Amino acid sequence: MLKEKINYVTNELPGIEARLVTLRSDLSRLNSFERELAERLKRAGAIEELEEVVNRLNSKYEQKGKYDEQLRQWSMSTNNLKNIESELEKINDSINSLDNVLDEKMKVFNQYFSKMSEYLYGEQFILSYAKDDRAYQLKISNIAGNLGTGKKKGQIAAFDFAYIQFCEELSIPCLHFILHDQLENIHGNQIQTLSDVANETNSQFIVPILKDKLPKGIDSNLFKVLSLSQNDKLFRI
Repeated sequence: MLKEKINYVTNELPGIEARLVTLRSDLSRLNSFERELAERLKRAGAIEELEEVVNRLNSKYEQKGKYDEQLRQWSMSTNNLKNIESELEKINDSINSLDNVLDEKMKVFNQYFSKMSEYLYGEQFILSYAKDDRAYQLKISNIAGNLGTGKKKGQIAAFDFAYIQFCEELSIPCLHFILHDQLENIHGNQIQTLSDVANETNSQFIVPILKDKLPKGIDSNLFKVLSLSQNDKLFRI
């Protein structure tokens, strides 16, 4: 068997060597052709054109990379915007659902507010709101139009007492005292009425006021916490 293989290789070897000679000749010829072709291209300026094309391609790839990054950022921004719009829609739905709650609670509050203001002035004050894209705008109005300073003070007092009653009905914790100033602009009868309302609503009505502005029906000694005068000033200054 080994002898047969040796004979086979010996017989085939001359052919293989001849094939190698042919291949070497072809390779040499092709190398010469490559050098000749490169020289022709160089003389014709094709190399410079090819380099220019390569540079332009590289520039286009660079631009493509920038546009791809911009597209990626734009896609991210679009997705973020969609998420924000979705959250905003949820918030708007929540606000709209709370509008009904606000209307109901404002209705309860206005029952006390209008009753209290009518008791004080014979006019019904109403709390209302206007909603825009940014916030709720609250306002107090009545049929008579603008209010004087004294009536505005009484309006605030009516609001505060109504709020205490409103909180009591809805079991909302709140402070049962009201602190006001400049009651000199309010008529004495209204000050008396405010004092009566404070007693009826289990509230404290704390006010700084000149003694001669108090109505005769109010005994200041029963309610006085601090008394000051020209000779007895605050902090003894």
